[in-house]
Amino acid sequence: MDTATLTFPGDTTAATAAVPSCVRDGAIDPVRLLQDLIRFPTEHDCRGCVAYIADLLAHFGISSTRHVQQEERPCLVARIAGRGSAPPLLLYGHVDVVPVAGQDWSVDPFAGLVRDGFVWGRGALDMKGGIAMLVTAFVAMHRTPPPGDVILCIVSDEESGGQDGAQFLVDAHPELFHGVRHALGEFGGFSFDLFGKRFMPIQVDERRFVGITAQVVAAGGHAALGGTGNAAVVAAELVR
Repeated sequence: MDTATLTFPGDTTAATAAVPSCVRDGAIDPVRLLQDLIRFPTEHDCRGCVAYIADLLAHFGISSTRHVQQEERPCLVARIAGRGSAPPLLLYGHVDVVPVAGQDWSVDPFAGLVRDGFVWGRGALDMKGGIAMLVTAFVAMHRTPPPGDVILCIVSDEESGGQDGAQFLVDAHPELFHGVRHALGEFGGFSFDLFGKRFMPIQVDERRFVGITAQVVAAGGHAALGGTGNAAVVAAELVR
């Protein structure tokens, strides 16, 4: 591909690198892809990062479409045609990150350094690491048609509420997700142990408020008197 100029935080001059720089021997190196994604400071402006992903997909012959409600927070959608024997599968994630102002970092949060076997930087876990995995898998599936269509959706407005990202897409372009029954996103696919049992979490909603009313039946008395049996102490233990 043609070369492009990428300016990363801390650079005094623009660094010229082959795009996509994460491609090695005809395949994506997900670690290098994660490093490249971290180097885009996507606290407020995600245009460069989304353009990089679009260029990477184009390198492998995959076209994508950008949908924009707020200029600095574009969304990218790409689709791989499947064999038609299964419903479409959605792979989705966000490239925007929480700001770093006023935080004490031991490394440059936008350098994408590898140290002690880990990639360090803002967004390494939430969720540019996930984006690197999803994009790598998406490109791999392009080579052999999957059972059903696979849709890759990259949004730029998760941390600040989603109005210019997921909300915008489902309101303005619901046809993009027609027939989708399952999705893989930021979390899920990992188990945890609770009360001696193994759980595989399935997320159906996020960032909702739940009001709980609890009634404690126990002895009365002033909390200052101490003891473990009065209602105030029992209520405090319940909250804890």
